[in-house]
Amino acid sequence: PLLPQIDVPTDLFWGEEDTMTPVADGHLMHAQIRGSKLHTYPGVRHRVHRDRAAEISTVIRSILAA
Repeated sequence: PLLPQIDVPTDLFWGEEDTMTPVADGHLMHAQIRGSKLHTYPGVRHRVHRDRAAEISTVIRSILAA
């Protein structure tokens, strides 16, 4: 119930094959956090922060540079 109250820029990074926290949860969060961006990664499970660290860092760096 708190997700709609988030009012800061939010990027969500999700592995499409995550079985611990399914990508459906990412879509739900994205739908409820106004202005959020959902980045999904095919073939990646729960360790998206490790398995796709380079791609995630590129996204974060582009946000910080803006």
